[in-house]
Amino acid sequence: MSEEPALFPVQKISVRAPTFRSQSARLICQNCHKDIQTKTDKNPSVIAWLSATVIALCGCFCGCCLIPLCTDSCMDTDHSCPECGAHLGAYRAF
Repeated sequence: MSEEPALFPVQKISVRAPTFRSQSARLICQNCHKDIQTKTDKNPSVIAWLSATVIALCGCFCGCCLIPLCTDSCMDTDHSCPECGAHLGAYRAF
């Protein structure tokens, strides 16, 4: 007579990916498993470059066209771990 396999309860664990914003976030690094505050690196987004180009083409090239490249809300933000340097995610403006 064959034995039936024992049934064990299965526990489902759902892991939600963090939602990144333009500010640093506190989370557990997926690479080194440490509790960290993310290191952020901001760069002008594609929309910022397009806006600056359009403003310059409209005749405002004496510095006004650079405003979108300096505005925080027009920046893309990359998040990385300060401990191991792993890229954790990004926030894209617009």
